[in-house]
Amino acid sequence: MQNLSATGIQFICTISLPESTAISIQVKPGSKKSIPEITASGTVIRTETLEDGSYRLSCSLTKVANNTRQKN
Repeated sequence: MQNLSATGIQFICTISLPESTAISIQVKPGSKKSIPEITASGTVIRTETLEDGSYRLSCSLTKVANNTRQKN
């Protein structure tokens, strides 16, 4: 993941997806746990081909759920 905001996400992928493709993603916290676990759906708005043959996908998020559950 390169960038995450309230309305979008940008990440590197090994496959190209056309604009307007519906996506579902799950973001899990890393070792620093700087963000909570998130499940989201959205739409691809841009795909860029990178020099190494991978792709940078920019997506608009349409639904976001925070998967953090409080423990009693």
